[in-house]
Amino acid sequence: MQRRTALWLLFTLLAVSAHATEPSLSKSKYLVTTAAAFAMVPHQGVFYGMRCELRSPLADPLYVVALFENPEDANSPLRVDLVVEAGAKEFMVQSPPLKVLNNNTRYRVELVLYADAALRHRLGAHDQDVLFSVRPQFEAQVEERYAIKIR
Repeated sequence: MQRRTALWLLFTLLAVSAHATEPSLSKSKYLVTTAAAFAMVPHQGVFYGMRCELRSPLADPLYVVALFENPEDANSPLRVDLVVEAGAKEFMVQSPPLKVLNNNTRYRVELVLYADAALRHRLGAHDQDVLFSVRPQFEAQVEERYAIKIR
């Protein structure tokens, strides 16, 4: 987990364009975003995601549906389901690997929180924008190394 966090931080520090503005970290009734970024992992691809801290301790598991804005089809979000175990203080969620990204673009992650595994009792939602920005002089390098297309 530390390696993944370090990769996110490294990419954020090295790749943010001078023309892009980082989105603010979000707060909602149940969660606080503590980090949100893109990660580039050689031979695995490009992902985006976030780390969230729970505003209060969980007595029961929390069921989360993460909907990631899809750069290839805005009408078809990328879905990731996860369970945050009782007693957890934080969790991380990341998108599936991406093939195409628009440079200097904010992508939205929506977390929908449920009290039950059947996803019938909705507790709330938490949204976070994540910026993808690569300096123009590095675009070709990033495309080649991580097998993505930057538009």
